Amino acid sequence: MSCQTLSNKFLEDINNLYDITDDYNVKIQVGKDSEMEIFQAHSVILRARSKYFHSAFSSNLVKKEGDFYIFKKPNVTSIVFKIILKYIYTGTILGNIENNIIELLLVANEMELHELVEYLQQCIINFNNDWIELNGVKLYDFISHHKDVFPKLQELCNNIMSQKPKLLIDSNEFWGLDDEALLSMIQLDYLEMKEVEIWDNLIKWGIAKNSTLNSDMKTWSVKEYDILKETISKFIQHIRFFQMTSQEYYCKVRPLSKLLPKELEEDLLSHYIVPEYKLATKVLLPRKTQNDKIFDSTILTRKYFNLISYWIDNGQEKLPKFTESV
Repeated sequence: MSCQTLSNKFLEDINNLYDITDDYNVKIQVGKDSEMEIFQAHSVILRARSKYFHSAFSSNLVKKEGDFYIFKKPNVTSIVFKIILKYIYTGTILGNIENNIIELLLVANEMELHELVEYLQQCIINFNNDWIELNGVKLYDFISHHKDVFPKLQELCNNIMSQKPKLLIDSNEFWGLDDEALLSMIQLDYLEMKEVEIWDNLIKWGIAKNSTLNSDMKTWSVKEYDILKETISKFIQHIRFFQMTSQEYYCKVRPLSKLLPKELEEDLLSHYIVPEYKLATKVLLPRKTQNDKIFDSTILTRKYFNLISYWIDNGQEKLPKFTESV
């Protein structure tokens, strides 16, 4: 019998403990009320496989009733925890995880199952556009509340917004996007959308957030405008109004100027009527596009790439003319 065979037999015996819970000493209550389910487990397996469980047992934070340790996880669904527990015992993921992968990722991270966290992130990255259309808003919402925790998914979300924002904007779920997620979206420098479209969708989002507001703004009272103004106030400073055309401003912004701070309202009017007028409002630079990126770099733009190429060629070619601002 080879060493490899011995190893496989050992793993098989450990795996069997998942199905045959003889001598279990842990009860894990998952979910709440009528949806609560109790899972049986072995403390030695949980300790060995998860730093989360190891710390919980070591610090005596787990309540013990008779011969059993009692864990309560009301914030986790039984479907997700079953997948997690199966992974802890067997190192495998079974079944279709697409519909629950975001919750699965959150629980795996909480339980410090780092290998599983990396695997789930890569699964999401590999999903096609159909999954993004159905779940992209939920993913973006999730990532906005866990910044720097899942860097690969943060980059994925930013890439979606900078390259294919309509996958999220056109989703029926977009109107449920929370404030922090929308704010992080609007703050992006790379965003393949016209500024007037960002403004237009912000207005629609603000109306959707307030069920008392009528979709026909022509019938609105002052109070209704005040409600919308309060809803979108934190986003206004990040909209690049001065990068809109005069026609876009006149047709889309001017009729809703009462939603803007007074100083910005007057500066916009002055800007489009008297372009040389000195403004009190800080003018944000235009958003960048994918054409500005070279080799996926946010630092080396095409403009600088051309200049470096000129230097490398010892100035033998004509220096390219740069018309756009640096």
